[in-house]
Amino acid sequence: MVGPVPKYHDVTTVAISFLSERESISQYLPEPLEVGAEPLVQVYCTMNRQVDWLAGRALETETRTVWVMC
Repeated sequence: MVGPVPKYHDVTTVAISFLSERESISQYLPEPLEVGAEPLVQVYCTMNRQVDWLAGRALETETRTVWVMC
């Protein structure tokens, strides 16, 4: 049996995408990964307020994405 689904009552997400310098990204990638066709970087920041499973407190997350090829 599954319990009640927790709710996130107040969620705000900000996202930004930008092209970077290929060399700036490459230095952080382990082999065999390499920068994809475009040196695209995406950053997402999310603020979750009034989270049921956190007794109404907040949870902040940040995600950074770089498109790579293997």
